Amino acid sequence: MNIHKLLYQNIIWRGLYYLLTFILNILIARHFKAELTGVIYYLVNIYAFITLIASVSLESGLIYFASSKKISQSKLFSFSIIWVACIALLMAVLFFGIVLFSEIKITSIEFLYALLFVCGNLLFTFLNSLFYADNKFKVPNVTGIVFNSVLIALIFFFNKFSWLTNEKYILIYFAAFLLQGITLIIIFITEHPGNKFQLPAFSQIKMLFQYCLLAFASNLVTFLYYRVDYWFVHQYRSPVELGNYVQVSKLAQMFFVLPGILAGAVFPITAGGRRQEINDILMILSRSILFLYGIACLIFAI
Repeated sequence: MNIHKLLYQNIIWRGLYYLLTFILNILIARHFKAELTGVIYYLVNIYAFITLIASVSLESGLIYFASSKKISQSKLFSFSIIWVACIALLMAVLFFGIVLFSEIKITSIEFLYALLFVCGNLLFTFLNSLFYADNKFKVPNVTGIVFNSVLIALIFFFNKFSWLTNEKYILIYFAAFLLQGITLIIIFITEHPGNKFQLPAFSQIKMLFQYCLLAFASNLVTFLYYRVDYWFVHQYRSPVELGNYVQVSKLAQMFFVLPGILAGAVFPITAGGRRQEINDILMILSRSILFLYGIACLIFAI
């Protein structure tokens, strides 16, 4: 497919996905108010950190080695599923160990939320990487759009559903992450019926982790740079102030969405050996983003 079409396709579908995520965050904040919203997103921040550690940035290696054909996609898919299953088992062992042998208080519902969020995001991220390696940007984003639309509809018409409570909505919210991942697994298997379950050779796994750990170090620093303040605000300010702070922080992070969308499309294309083709259009897009963000910042300053 033409590179221009690939980039614009990703911008449209990924952009729509992020737009719905933004709308969902606003509706959650309006419904649960600042105090409870702060608690929800504080938990999400903790779970996101666990997800980052558990992933060891495997998604970057999946895109690179699948795009460059250095490791077959079926082997990477199989390894991803095994990895997520091992993370789920490890989380269960740690939870029961903490409950039995530690004074740290973790409720079963908090563990369930963590399990749904972490495993769901790992599956979604890993499968998203494999689809992107095939230059299929539409499938994973449409999946996310569908689930976000359902969550938006549920909270928008919250009072219309007599069975729906705050507790049930929060459970559905976290369960949606795992359901997205499972949906992508089903779609991937359907689109690759000939793939057999086979794991990479030890030398390939070693090569994969050597690549991923470099990306992991960078992602870990970036995560702490943008999210560590949540823990400080939670420690020293009220729940209401935390909720307001998280919302403002999320608005600021919207500026990273468009460059992130482009990076998600550019990486698999360049890894596939089409680096020269993308140089010119990337220069134009980068300047356009800088111009748009400059205008936006000027408006905010005024």
